[in-house]
Amino acid sequence: MMGSIYPLATHTIIFLGEPTMELDRTMRLLKLRISGTNPMSTKGSLETLIQDNVLNRLWFSRVWVLQELVLSVSPWLQGGKYRIKWDEFSRCISMSDLGTWKPHSHDLLDGMNAIRRSYKARRLEDAVQIRTSVSLADLFQIMESRRGFGVSDGRDMIFAHLGLTSDSTRSMLHVDYNKSIEQLYEEIAGKHTEVNRNAS
Repeated sequence: MMGSIYPLATHTIIFLGEPTMELDRTMRLLKLRISGTNPMSTKGSLETLIQDNVLNRLWFSRVWVLQELVLSVSPWLQGGKYRIKWDEFSRCISMSDLGTWKPHSHDLLDGMNAIRRSYKARRLEDAVQIRTSVSLADLFQIMESRRGFGVSDGRDMIFAHLGLTSDSTRSMLHVDYNKSIEQLYEEIAGKHTEVNRNAS
């Protein structure tokens, strides 16, 4: 259902939670850097502030919110009283010194952006009818990049990401919470085996 809502929105605001002084300060400094000013911070680098005050927000650890980012035409981060376009946020981070990032933080953003780019490419291919193969690889790629994110129901790891997959993958799997976790994962393994057998 969200797959038909987010693409219709002109902008999607990703709310990072209740504002704090540190979040406001970090978002303000980030906006300055995006605008071309290189703000000097007396309490550590901007990269450290982003990791501590933005990437540590609960939004980044939730499984279901990835579709909010990926399916949106123009996502914006809202932190305190500051709002920044996701693409500008990502570009700013990609241009920063990788040595200042904790591996998990940089990997988290890389994974989210890779899934977003992959989804856009699949939509374009589907629009011009380039894709003819059926595969569960897109679902497996998403699940691998989201490994370790907490879910209260293990089925959500599949269902939360199903809307980000190709039409062919979505046609093979249906959201059904009456299935146990074991049944769902067995079904996916069976379909994957069947698709690979038919492909060879």
